[in-house]
Amino acid sequence: MDVEKQITRPLLLESSSSNRVQKPSLTARFRRSFTQCAGVFYFWFLIFLLISLVVFYIPRVFICCIKYRVSSYQCNNSIVIEHDIELEMVYLTTQDLMDLLCLAILVKWHRTAGLKSIFRKLVRLPKFWSIVVMVVVSGCYMSIMVNRTAHMISTNQYLVLFLCCVHCICMALVVPVLNYTRINLFCSVKKYSKFNQILIKLTLFLQFVVNASMFWLGFLQLSFNVSGIDSKAKATSDVHTIYLILRDSAVVLFHYTVQSFLWHKSFEDDRNLLGYKEILE
Repeated sequence: MDVEKQITRPLLLESSSSNRVQKPSLTARFRRSFTQCAGVFYFWFLIFLLISLVVFYIPRVFICCIKYRVSSYQCNNSIVIEHDIELEMVYLTTQDLMDLLCLAILVKWHRTAGLKSIFRKLVRLPKFWSIVVMVVVSGCYMSIMVNRTAHMISTNQYLVLFLCCVHCICMALVVPVLNYTRINLFCSVKKYSKFNQILIKLTLFLQFVVNASMFWLGFLQLSFNVSGIDSKAKATSDVHTIYLILRDSAVVLFHYTVQSFLWHKSFEDDRNLLGYKEILE
């Protein structure tokens, strides 16, 4: 009996100690619960963004262009539904939040050393400088729009233009860094769950849908000669012509470049899409 007690006692101690090791701490359980809740919240955030784009934003821009021949920021309120210019601001804000979150995640993944290495590679790529030029010209486009219609637009309309500028700047930063990011590799290294990987893929898909929509809406406005400048504010035909060239070469072309990059990134994650499609290291 004494021998059995001496044998079973260490086994009991070993099993009880292993149970204590395997039991997660309160901090770990709280962190895991918080991460799960944040993931669920972000999922519905993306769903809200998609629904707002399809149900509200695209119809508003389409109606303003076809029926009233003006840009959405110049449209009257309650065109699609009540207080839709405020809802447009809400949609653009959620869009910018998604852009900023993507940028924050990429910065966290690569850190300072990785970003410096990426920048040294980017300066040698012509497509990167094309994006920079398009963003600069887009800034000129926004400046012309505000300058020619400053006495006609409200604070809400200024905010709409500002939120559009934030989106362009964020995407101009996200695309070059994302070009040197192997998403599938990072997900495996960071040991993300299947749900978090789905959120990352869904974010990439929504970025493509948003920029593709803005490209086609901008192309539609060009087709109907919707410039964003009120007819009373067009001082000369030359100013209007230069404005349309800036819009064509900057905003529409920029969104086409971004949506084309995101589309190929979904299928060629390990390729340098801004370069010559060589395999990333």
